[in-house]
Amino acid sequence: MTNNWKELYENEVKLHYGTWENYFAQKFKLKKPLIDLLLKNAGLSPDKPTIECGVGTGKLASLIASKGFTSYGLDVDGEMLKHARAFSNSVTPDNPVKLINADIRKLNFADKYFSLAHSGGVLEHFPDDVIVQVLGEQIRVADNVVFAVPSTYFLDDEKMNNERRIHKNDWRKLIHESGGEIFSETGYHYRPFKSRMVEQIKRPQKIFLPKANFVFEITGRS
Repeated sequence: MTNNWKELYENEVKLHYGTWENYFAQKFKLKKPLIDLLLKNAGLSPDKPTIECGVGTGKLASLIASKGFTSYGLDVDGEMLKHARAFSNSVTPDNPVKLINADIRKLNFADKYFSLAHSGGVLEHFPDDVIVQVLGEQIRVADNVVFAVPSTYFLDDEKMNNERRIHKNDWRKLIHESGGEIFSETGYHYRPFKSRMVEQIKRPQKIFLPKANFVFEITGRS
């Protein structure tokens, strides 16, 4: 299995979206429940920055920056940081994302430095003990944490790299072990309606296709 995230994203775009422009447009539309939570939490303490832990293509960190917030993006993959920087410069040139090449398991920031720490499609790539460590770090450096992960309804043939499918109750346990308390839960689909109908025809045994992504909004337990 390849660890080249740039190649994986490029293949996904080519297969399902055609162009990067279509990819970003569709993702922003589908991820509205997640985006709404991110902007809500960023706005609770607008004097503080936000940080995306595992910034990837930079779409979410750039969206937050485009709304006037100071937005950080952290990733260990230098090639993805180049992609994120190019996207940030095109979307929000007057307030670009502050990008850092570092590991999300250790965040070199003071306690509660950020209003929000967030991620999408990141935590499912780690074993349980690392998930607890990563969430604990995000809880330490941010007032609130929002993250999205694939649900158990995410199709196996859509896996990217070593993604795990973890049940919601198990996510709740991991959040508790990290010192977190759940404030809200929601979810969203990862394919447009038309694509989901095609998948429905291919898999007629399924009465409906549930939302394929979990979203958790958490804070540290007092």
